[in-house]
Amino acid sequence: MRYKLLGIASVALLLFAAALATLYTNDIRSRPQPDAASGTEVVSKSYDYAQNAFSTDLPLILIETEDGAPIDSTTPIWCNLFVIDHESGTNNAQDTADMTTVATIRVRGNSSATFRKKSYRIECYKGSEDIDEKNVPLLGMAAESDWVLHAPYLDRSQIRNHFMYSVSREIMPWAPDSRYVELYVNHEYVGVYVLLESVKESPSRVSLANYSLQTGETPYILQSDRWGSELNPLDDFGKVAGYESYPLTIKYPSISRITEDEREWITEDISKIQRVLYSDYFDDPVRGYAAYIDVDSFVEYYLINEFSMSIDAGYWSTFYYKDLTGKLFAGPVWDFDNTFDNYVGTKLEPDAFHVANNAMFARLMQDRAFVDAVCEKWYILRKDILSEASLVKRIRDDVLYLRDAVSRNFNLYPHSLEYNMLDRSDDADQIHSYEQAITQLTNCVIARGRFMDDHITALYSYCIN
Repeated sequence: MRYKLLGIASVALLLFAAALATLYTNDIRSRPQPDAASGTEVVSKSYDYAQNAFSTDLPLILIETEDGAPIDSTTPIWCNLFVIDHESGTNNAQDTADMTTVATIRVRGNSSATFRKKSYRIECYKGSEDIDEKNVPLLGMAAESDWVLHAPYLDRSQIRNHFMYSVSREIMPWAPDSRYVELYVNHEYVGVYVLLESVKESPSRVSLANYSLQTGETPYILQSDRWGSELNPLDDFGKVAGYESYPLTIKYPSISRITEDEREWITEDISKIQRVLYSDYFDDPVRGYAAYIDVDSFVEYYLINEFSMSIDAGYWSTFYYKDLTGKLFAGPVWDFDNTFDNYVGTKLEPDAFHVANNAMFARLMQDRAFVDAVCEKWYILRKDILSEASLVKRIRDDVLYLRDAVSRNFNLYPHSLEYNMLDRSDDADQIHSYEQAITQLTNCVIARGRFMDDHITALYSYCIN
């Protein structure tokens, strides 16, 4: 059944608002050697922005690489990063920076690295001749050294990632914080970006013990992603037995500091959990999976990704973490560009389940106790955080905030509105403007919530007990 013309009043408000307007490790393994004259801290911008400046309500980030060097995806290069974010709320590239830092930068992403609008990985340092990273509180977010400048290119609404990260932060123990910015790279304006926290072990991010035991026992973060992106893969039980479609890799401890004892312990620890999950007694409340995984986190992770129609959840851009003491957690959530029927090459209807058959969730759904927890949590979330009114307001607020920045962005990338990434057979479903992109997102969010309200209990059909 097709859902169309939902939430007319809300969509009208949004249209009015619009009218107004390869994973890299935490350690740099091939850091370029700076010239002796590079200095240790930036005090002024190198470029004159007078001919390429505008006033904006959004914070500005200016990146200037050494000697204007091009940025690629292989080797991080030194740069100076300037933040312009005045208390007055109006920012211009000609203004004095409110904060500046030395950093390294590289292009990030897999297929997205080929887009004209690139995403970047940033690591801040005390100076270009200093090996110590520098924790920086960018735009009011918790101080850290590692950041992502995400380019919403295929997402023509520009807001899916920020929208869903803000929702997720109210549901899960931790999800990335994010801010909209407008970005310059070597004096050139490159559009609307989302500055966001990267996934890493840190007291302000995924907080884990920062030590290991002599036996090799260690906290860890694992990532499941597409083949070809594996950097530190495991030969775990799930892989060997054929339960995993994509490799699990160790993100923490980093590849530069992990010991062989730690690698072996992580392999056995996650394998032990997998053996129980795929055993005949997986649903036993004492011996089964519930003794080894944090069920609440798996429930929350599932609902966030199922609601957003994140069809790759469990396979790609999927994280798990575990402290020295405790259970395995699902998350943090990551990457919402292709959500809410914005999936490349495939039309996804809001009236179907898209994650229930994925990876570990397919097994968890076979247990009635897990589905009980999913249904109970859904009803709670729909009363507040995932209520229709709350979700529509978040979208409306983001559209109002971006306003003129959206026009500047699409003046720079007009072809992104013309590209038929959704492979629609009906021209009525095509997106040719920002207003249509916001309407499509809003209608899909509304339809998705209503479908799950009416059909969440259909998940019991997956149960085998």
